Amino acid sequence: MKDIDWKKIIIFLSGIIMLAMLVWFGIASEPLDVAFNSEKAYTIDGEFTVQYGETTTTVNAPAQVDIDPDDTLIITKTLTKDDIKGNSIMFYVRQSYVNVYVGDVQCIKDSADRKIPYAITPGSYWHLFRLPDDWEGKELKIEIKADVERYAGEVPAIYTGTKSSFIYMTVSNGAFSLYMCIPILVLGIAFVAFGFFTPNKQLRERLIILGLFAMATSIWNLLEARLTQVFFEDIQMATVVLFSCYYIIPFLAACFLDTYETFQRNKIMRGIMYGTGIIYIVLQVLQAFSVIRYIDWVFLGHIMIGVVIGAVIVNYIIQKCHKKVIEDAVVYNAIMLLGIFCFVDIIRFYISPMLKAAQFSKIGFLVFFFYLGFSAIAQINEVAIKERESEIYKRLAFTDKMTQINNRTAFEQKIHMMSMGEVVEPTYFYMVDMNNLKKINDNYGHTAGDYAIIEIAKALSQSFGEKECYRIGGDEFCVITEGITVEQIKECGLEVERKLQEASQKLEYDIIIATGFCQVKPDALEESFNNADAMMYRNKALLKQQV
Repeated sequence: MKDIDWKKIIIFLSGIIMLAMLVWFGIASEPLDVAFNSEKAYTIDGEFTVQYGETTTTVNAPAQVDIDPDDTLIITKTLTKDDIKGNSIMFYVRQSYVNVYVGDVQCIKDSADRKIPYAITPGSYWHLFRLPDDWEGKELKIEIKADVERYAGEVPAIYTGTKSSFIYMTVSNGAFSLYMCIPILVLGIAFVAFGFFTPNKQLRERLIILGLFAMATSIWNLLEARLTQVFFEDIQMATVVLFSCYYIIPFLAACFLDTYETFQRNKIMRGIMYGTGIIYIVLQVLQAFSVIRYIDWVFLGHIMIGVVIGAVIVNYIIQKCHKKVIEDAVVYNAIMLLGIFCFVDIIRFYISPMLKAAQFSKIGFLVFFFYLGFSAIAQINEVAIKERESEIYKRLAFTDKMTQINNRTAFEQKIHMMSMGEVVEPTYFYMVDMNNLKKINDNYGHTAGDYAIIEIAKALSQSFGEKECYRIGGDEFCVITEGITVEQIKECGLEVERKLQEASQKLEYDIIIATGFCQVKPDALEESFNNADAMMYRNKALLKQQV
């Protein structure tokens, strides 16, 4: 019984009971009528008369008719009480100019003459208008002039209801995108925040780029979700943001991959990274000067996404064929999984313009960012553990075991760094040597001698600073003082002697040291050290004469 983990059993049972209660409540209870869907939106059923060019026909909306891109699609229907269930009408049209009339009243006027800084498509959005009071028996006429060829001939579903019911319907239809994209946006912000506080340079860059990648992806998908009008007044500005995010995604994906050594060594992947970045900049500049329009180059974005994912797959296959160990397998798995979802959406895009964009990609990106997010967190923990272990090993390697100050190895490393030009002006070598160690060892034992050495190290650390003190021999010490004056060195030296005198009062022997110092000449380190050492030995000899 001792081996049973009761804590885990209780947690497991609690979870099962909670889940069962929620399912039971959801099945058995009747919901309160307090939701915001009390007002419904309805489609206007029946046949609509459609005119384009020389053709007149009838269709049930939504529908797609074969129309010349230059023709205007005219949709008409005489409104009756059976058609209208509220006071407003709404329909969704993509990249088209729209005029709407109810009888002689123009309810929507296209914005083709709107003043904008550079050429941009009219946007894809909901058209909503309130019916005139005398709408019954009058003709509803909708004129749609497609600005983009692929959307020509689209007869939209036409809804009737109130403005509040339309808002609820719009949000409900976009709920899937909200559920998919909001977590990605939150993850992106978290990645960037964690990245700034991650000490490891490679991981910091990886997290920040992954965060920007996630944020750009979520913003693009949210703006594609037909929710724009609920949150933004300027549809065409939202369109600019949408396409800017869309075209930068392949570049950010390539930049993220470049944070892994596997892809840094691959010249093709690096070329793709720079290539997608240059294409993005060129597209932005050409759009800004009205040379092109974003939407006419959507296929280029698909190509860039395909090239990035395809290159990753090819690289994976090559390594497999050569029977190499797959480095960074997590990234390969995540990219290839994302590729499946993206390719499905790209195929859907070219099959039918009426399908919602990026429906599968939303799921793919959510899985992708969560998968890599947990992987990045695991890497951060792993790096942190390794750095702590490295710090421990480094401390053991560079710390004198007996005195707990820097040892000879640390001193030699410091001298090497100084020889490479890392010298703060002014810097001095302050040499210390114990005078009567052999006498103490002979008369009081080696333990007493060790204690005296420890007291010297303690006095030096407290007076000069622990990082600057080194034990370079049995009873020899060197303090490398940086950025302090001769007067300050002398004051510290007097403080050391005072501390040793205080320590000696509690002992049966005196702790006496000889000292010497010399300013460091960056181009003559050995000479500077020898000068300080010579001064120390002169002081040592003088002290022996005084005994």
